[in-house]
Amino acid sequence: MKYLIPSSGRSDTIKKVFNILGKKNVLVYVHESEKNDYLKEVDENNLKTHKVFGIGAIRKFMLDDNRDENYLFMLDDDITGFEYKYTTKLSMIVDPDHIERIVYNAYQPAYDLETPLFGFISSLGPMFYNQLNPVYFSGFVNIGLGIIPEFLGDINFDPRFTCLHEDHDIYLQTKYHKRFIFMDGRYSIRQRKAWLTMGGCSKLRNNENMKICKDLLVNKWGRNICTPSTKKEGQFILKVPF
Repeated sequence: MKYLIPSSGRSDTIKKVFNILGKKNVLVYVHESEKNDYLKEVDENNLKTHKVFGIGAIRKFMLDDNRDENYLFMLDDDITGFEYKYTTKLSMIVDPDHIERIVYNAYQPAYDLETPLFGFISSLGPMFYNQLNPVYFSGFVNIGLGIIPEFLGDINFDPRFTCLHEDHDIYLQTKYHKRFIFMDGRYSIRQRKAWLTMGGCSKLRNNENMKICKDLLVNKWGRNICTPSTKKEGQFILKVPF
């Protein structure tokens, strides 16, 4: 297993990720122009470079670069820990060994079910969690993407998504080709407010690029699948009938 982390413009904060995940299975991917900045903070064994542009192309590069792994887990470079939900309270987890067990325990049933995508439910708080129904076979996997390469077939990240919706797209590909994913609703992944911090995809997220990605997702899957949200610009309500 490998944790794969795309990063840009955050060499000064990337050490916080290693405090949470440890070092033994972590690969940070940066554009080759930023390599020297990151080498000041990241061991060379934990650093990989690329020459591609946009988050869809970067995720595709990372996936194709690790096809020989039994499973991968992609994380953002601004995570603050895993969160365990139980009725009316939350418990933050920042221990690398504990987090590795959480990811493995989601990978194993996904492998047994032969679906290539697994992850965790995103929720606003513990009251949105139903502890009598902790497992899901449909739903949007975000922030952390677990991937089992041997089951992917033709499924892959679309490099045309430069700044967002690449995760929506690979979820929809998986639902279309495999009919289900595996999601463990007991956990979610916490991160800093990435849209408001420097680095990452924030420098690509302008109105023009966001509209291009939004239109691409709608045109690719249709409005009966991707209904634009009336509450938040650039977000979707996914209505997947398969």
